[in-house]
Amino acid sequence: MRSDLGLTTQQERAAELLASGCTVEAVTQELEIHRATLANWKKLSQFEAYANQLMEERRAVAWTKMIALSEKATGALENLLESENEKIRLAAASAILRHLS
Repeated sequence: MRSDLGLTTQQERAAELLASGCTVEAVTQELEIHRATLANWKKLSQFEAYANQLMEERRAVAWTKMIALSEKATGALENLLESENEKIRLAAASAILRHLS
């Protein structure tokens, strides 16, 4: 048991698996526990707090990656606006305007 969380190693692992998107069935199979056991763990405030913390950390990482990708996408559209092909320029301009509204 980790003293700072008040959860067993198995409970921590269950929270980690759930936070990463695993189904209840996948978690119970992975940890070889009954569904009722996992349901009881999910009712624990420490378990819920830990799972929520993990999900928030994953969201923050995903958001950072999306910002970086959006900068690359914006650069790609800027380059396409300079294309010699009028259809490509129009498609790039249309894509930009669609996302502004």
